[in-house]
Amino acid sequence: MEERRARLVGMAGVGAVVVASVVQLLRATRYGIDVSNDSMYYLGGTQSLRLGHGFLMRPGAVIVWHAPGYAFALLPLAFIHHNLLDDARWLNTGLLLATVALVAVLVRRAGAGWAATVVATAAIGLSQPFLRAYSFAWSETLFLPFVLAGIIALALYLAGGDRRVLLAAGLAFAAACLARYTGFPLVAAGVVLVVGRRSSWRSRVIDGSLFAVSALALPAAWLVRNRIRTGTFTGRHVSNRLPPASVLVRGARTGAAWVLPSAGRGPAIVVAVALMAMVALAVGAVVRRRANPESVVTAAMLAAYLVGLGLSRVFVDHRIPLDGRILLPAQVLVIVLVGLALPDVALDARALAWGVASVCVVAIALDSQLWIAAHHRHVRYVQRRDAPLVLDGPPRRLPVPISPRD
Repeated sequence: MEERRARLVGMAGVGAVVVASVVQLLRATRYGIDVSNDSMYYLGGTQSLRLGHGFLMRPGAVIVWHAPGYAFALLPLAFIHHNLLDDARWLNTGLLLATVALVAVLVRRAGAGWAATVVATAAIGLSQPFLRAYSFAWSETLFLPFVLAGIIALALYLAGGDRRVLLAAGLAFAAACLARYTGFPLVAAGVVLVVGRRSSWRSRVIDGSLFAVSALALPAAWLVRNRIRTGTFTGRHVSNRLPPASVLVRGARTGAAWVLPSAGRGPAIVVAVALMAMVALAVGAVVRRRANPESVVTAAMLAAYLVGLGLSRVFVDHRIPLDGRILLPAQVLVIVLVGLALPDVALDARALAWGVASVCVVAIALDSQLWIAAHHRHVRYVQRRDAPLVLDGPPRRLPVPISPRD
């Protein structure tokens, strides 16, 4: 009886967090989804696909630097509604709901109590950096739910050995790679986990090959398409002129933004160091207390993502520093691990009510920038039958519009 009551209260808490996250996002994007230079590629690519021209920014400009997943995910809504900014808003709302729900499922399946599940879900779903990322037409919003789904499916396979679940995990990571090219290191980590499980060598080779093929077939075909069309797999290299110290400081500010959204350089570094200490303790506690497939796969994917980012900065030299949206997937996985390290405590209705109310008040205070700045994002999409994407609206925080003359 007590277990059933705790489950109902916990599910109500997670549901309240999900609803609060969706409401805040809809409130923040009430004047339209936010756009950046990268968003223009996804929106322009979607319209080009809808018009039957392929994944192009404009006639003759093939998109290779950005993965096509977000544009293809937006395409069905574009056929129905014909307003890409509204379509992206509702797509991101659905992806936000899926992401927060999958975080709760992952933390709960890893053995955490309902209290820890609600806390971890609220720390992600009600955070200012997380909601800000989902207020943009960015590919991270599609990348995260597929990564979380892949982690859950891969953990299920490691626990039971069902190859159908392994195939589902491979397809989830394939979708993640098509959303963002940074998903390829996660596939490598998955292959290591599959081959490293305790079974016969024959079974390891077959299962590892099945996972690799299912996860890499579609992304590899897309990269070959890029090579044939443009002579390059992902676009030309761009030099990063930021010094390493500046990159680390911006990364520290990104980590601190989960606690202090407007922190300066000094407070951000202090908070970031404290958060790193918490993460180290959490990882140690997870290894000590919860050495189950979900915890192991989450930790492995976090390590693979960070290693992939580091190697890309050494060998590829992106112009985008380690901040904001780039570190968002790593931060979500870190919070999942911290949630797994929290002690199991009793969760009753009164404690849940006070906890959710407090979290919502704090989240609204931290998200004030997101809400106040929302009126600057009013953009009007001009639909033309045979023209590329055209955006009308105030120039504040918007890239240069694309016109048929370009």
